Amino acid sequence: MSSIIKRRLSWLFFLPPLFVFLGCQKKVSIPEYLKEVSHNPELRREYISGDYKITCTYIPPEVLAISELSNAEGSLSENSILEEKERFSNGVYFNLRIGLTDSSDILKKGIVDRNQYVRRVNALTNDLRKAVFLIAGNGDTIKISNSIFERSYGASPDAVFMVAFPKERLENESAIKFIFDDKFFSIPNLVQFDFNLNYIDKELSSLKLNYEK
Repeated sequence: MSSIIKRRLSWLFFLPPLFVFLGCQKKVSIPEYLKEVSHNPELRREYISGDYKITCTYIPPEVLAISELSNAEGSLSENSILEEKERFSNGVYFNLRIGLTDSSDILKKGIVDRNQYVRRVNALTNDLRKAVFLIAGNGDTIKISNSIFERSYGASPDAVFMVAFPKERLENESAIKFIFDDKFFSIPNLVQFDFNLNYIDKELSSLKLNYEK
């Protein structure tokens, strides 16, 4: 099962959005759950401007828990997943992927020497919170609580981030705006992604996981 799970997780943020109707609650296996999530268009937004392609994907805590356990070769039993899921209970998580439409290495775009490259990598590692935030329905700005720049060391041409926001600031929010105000690549416009958290919760609650025994 673990090899199947890892393949599913590797697809999660690369598959194009497909329409999936999630009506009344249905039981699904873990691979089926990951496929349903990756295909749900309500969880993924895309922006293309000139040379740049940016995607933002909402990540359910169940997916984070399954990913962590799979990477550690851990059990995917109900208790294991629920316990791991609790680690992510205080955040709302997104995957932010910034790339180029020609699939070349975005970290090298406009770079003329190694010093510039190192400065860009350091800025992406340490300063993303200056460029990414949420706007709640009441107009409040919600800052990042944590972010990780997922270095691929040449395996991927894109810059990929895991971004977390404090859940307590979003408890009573439905429509939110995810904002990326570029400070790193000369992307010309403010990038905005609209998400409806209530609708996402409704979609995900229609799925019931069949855990491993």
